[in-house]
Amino acid sequence: MRPGQARVGRILVLLALSVAVGPATALAAPTQWKVYLADTRVDTLDAPRELVAPAARQALEEDNWRLSGKSTPTRMITEWKPMHHALVRYTMGAVQARCIVDIDSLGADRTVVTFRAGIAGSKDLEGNPALSVARSAYHSATRKWFESVKEGVTRRKKGDWVSTTGKPESTSR
Repeated sequence: MRPGQARVGRILVLLALSVAVGPATALAAPTQWKVYLADTRVDTLDAPRELVAPAARQALEEDNWRLSGKSTPTRMITEWKPMHHALVRYTMGAVQARCIVDIDSLGADRTVVTFRAGIAGSKDLEGNPALSVARSAYHSATRKWFESVKEGVTRRKKGDWVSTTGKPESTSR
């Protein structure tokens, strides 16, 4: 048998299996994802939780995160979303990310914000050099997210801000 014939034979077997299994099953996403947690980032803000929580929510929404139905006013859990970066897909395969933000009051004018994120992949990412690049990108994105939250809190303190819907949510303008 020539090498080309063996390859054609393997392709035909794979096609036959995919037809026998059915297209929906053959193309379905893997059910066993491996989750890798990033470092927890914590910051204490000089503002009441009532100002911090909407600023945190708005910062997530501005970064195109959708909040899951499991979210509460003081715990924001995003939906899993695929990472579309070409290099990430090439080096890590199908990868999704999710964030969890906890907002805890330390008193009248102090609030602790805890940001955690994870990535989930269909492949084992342990030892993959791209995982350290993804973690580095996470640190940078987290820092920018906290800056956005702080800016939102400052605007809310001044009564000068609008919601993600574009409608003012403050009456003290």
